[in-house]
Amino acid sequence: MKIIDDGYELWLSCLGRGIAVLTVLDNGLSTNDLTTETNIAVLSAHPNPASDKVQITFNNTIAGLTNVSVYDLMGRKVTELMNSNCDKGVQTLHWNFASPAIQNVVYLVSIVNAITQKSIKVVVK
Repeated sequence: MKIIDDGYELWLSCLGRGIAVLTVLDNGLSTNDLTTETNIAVLSAHPNPASDKVQITFNNTIAGLTNVSVYDLMGRKVTELMNSNCDKGVQTLHWNFASPAIQNVVYLVSIVNAITQKSIKVVVK
């Protein structure tokens, strides 16, 4: 563990595949602050399974920096769909499978905002 401004970092070994760093920020929130009013309320992918594109829809219940990334099941980032300030409310993104690197497997779409993270499986066929 390494102390940093506003929190700490946890350094984790990934079984010979490198080191993962988890940054935990203490932004003054208590567990009582983490109600459904401050979480990503809804996350869906349609169609699922998909063959050429998928629509990702989520309800961001707080405004601020939001990251939406796609990972393979080995934890490698495949693509980043969003990494910007996002308004409060329902958001829709489209992931087109134009890259030849997209294979017919299961991917995880991860959405992270200031205080929470949520993932959904997307099957590419």
